[in-house]
Amino acid sequence: MKHIKTIFIIGLFAIAFSSCDRDLPYPLDDVKRGVAIDVTRVEGTDGVLNAGTTEGNYKIKLQIPSQQGDYSYMKNAELMCVYTNAAKEIKTVIVEDQITTFPVEITLNMEKICQQLGIASPELGDNMSFTANVVLNNGFVVPGWTSEMGYNNKLFTGWQIGSRTYSYRVSYTAFCPFIEENFIGPAICNEDGTEYPVNVTALADGDLPESLPEGISESDLFGVLITDIWDTGGTLKVWINKVDYSLIIPAQMVCAGWYQGLDFWLGYYTPATNAQASTCDNALSFTLSADVPDAGGGFGDVSYLITVTGE
Repeated sequence: MKHIKTIFIIGLFAIAFSSCDRDLPYPLDDVKRGVAIDVTRVEGTDGVLNAGTTEGNYKIKLQIPSQQGDYSYMKNAELMCVYTNAAKEIKTVIVEDQITTFPVEITLNMEKICQQLGIASPELGDNMSFTANVVLNNGFVVPGWTSEMGYNNKLFTGWQIGSRTYSYRVSYTAFCPFIEENFIGPAICNEDGTEYPVNVTALADGDLPESLPEGISESDLFGVLITDIWDTGGTLKVWINKVDYSLIIPAQMVCAGWYQGLDFWLGYYTPATNAQASTCDNALSFTLSADVPDAGGGFGDVSYLITVTGE
C-alpha cells in the first residue's frame, strides 16, 4: 500500500504538467444545469429513526444557498426519500412535490412514507435519506440521487452556509443503542477496498473541533482518535454526534513529512461526506479527499470504513 501511494505522488507532479486538451467522456449537449438545494434537519427534531414504530418528530429544511445565484430556470423542487433496508435493497419515493418557496420547513409524515415504501415501520439497520430533485421549466427532472451516480451536488460540499457547509441530504437510520466503549479498540480500516489494521482510542474531555456546526453542543459529541490511518502511522480525529450519529471530521494533517518532506492531509480540498457511525456494526464510514496541499493536489476522494473489532 505504501509503495502504491509513493508511485501515485510521483504521478501527481506529472499530472500537474500534462495537457488538459481532452474530449469529455460524454456529450456536452446532454449535460443539464441543476440547482444546488441545501437539505438539513431542523434543529431540535429527531435525528434517528425509531425501529418498530412510525412515531417521531421529523422535520427537514430546504434552502437555496446564495452561491447558487440565478435559478429562474427551475420550475419546482421535490423531496425524495432514498430508502435502504438492512439487506441493502434500495427504493425511492417522492414524499413532497411542487416545492416553490425557499427556505421552507417540511414535516415528514413517517406513517405515510412507510406506506409509500410498502413497509409497516423502520427496522434496525434501515436508512432513510432525503434529498432534493430539481424540476426544470422544460419538465426535465435533475435527480438528487440515482443508482448510477449516487447523490448529486456532492461537489458543492465546500460551500459555506453560516457556520456549516452545504448539505445535499439528511440521513436517518434505525440504530442499535450507542455504547461508547464499542467504538474503542483495535479496528480494521477499509480504504477504497484495501484493508489494514488501525487502532481507535477516546479523545480526552475538552478535545473538541475548533468550531461546532450549527445546532450541535459539546455534550452531543464523543471524540475518537484513529491511529495508523493511511497505512503510514497517520492519525485522524473524528467526533460522533450522539444525536443523529453523523460524524464531524474537520480537515486535518494526518502525517507530517509524508513524502519528501510534504505533509499529507485528509479533507483539505473536499470535506467529509457520507459521514456516519453505525451503532449496530461499531463502524465509522466517511468519504473525504486525500491531499498533499504543498504539491498542489492529491488523490481525489477516498472512502473509509473503520470497523472496531475489539480484538
